[in-house]
Amino acid sequence: MFEGYAGSIPSGFRREVEQERALGQLDDVVEHYEEAIRRGLPPTGPAAARLRSEFVRIREELGDFPGHIVDAQRLRAVLAHLRRTLHVGLLADCFFDPDTALCLDREGATPDRSVPVLSHCWPDRCPNTCITRRHLAPWQMSIAEGEEMLRTKRLSPLQRQTIADDNERKRQLIAPLFEGSPE
Repeated sequence: MFEGYAGSIPSGFRREVEQERALGQLDDVVEHYEEAIRRGLPPTGPAAARLRSEFVRIREELGDFPGHIVDAQRLRAVLAHLRRTLHVGLLADCFFDPDTALCLDREGATPDRSVPVLSHCWPDRCPNTCITRRHLAPWQMSIAEGEEMLRTKRLSPLQRQTIADDNERKRQLIAPLFEGSPE
């Protein structure tokens, strides 16, 4: 739909949309940083360790320690490189790297390897994914739905075990988000 409405008219609309998307991405990266470093609520998921180490490096570079005020513009400038790969999702955010993206290797994935296929995402397995507190609600809803299914009598023992295992995997994945231990 977007392509049809924006067309190829040199009005600059497409460029404006891209600029707003980039600003939104940078805001999301800054929010990830502030949540992890300043609030002591580190992300979880396969990309979390890489992201936390990058945030620690930036904190040390900026001297962003308690009692020291860091210039917001400088913080945004230092974090800007991460926004280029960030794709916000419902269950996880993707810091996209086509060489390691599992979504590109799944059947039915697009041949375009420049963007992730978020509908094929494996947020608990892909090394590009990062899960934060803003992703908790859908994970908790999914666990609740699994628990509701387990209360039905029509499930086979195999189905029951699969749902229980899946719920346990989800609980383990989001557990660090409740701990909130500072670096």
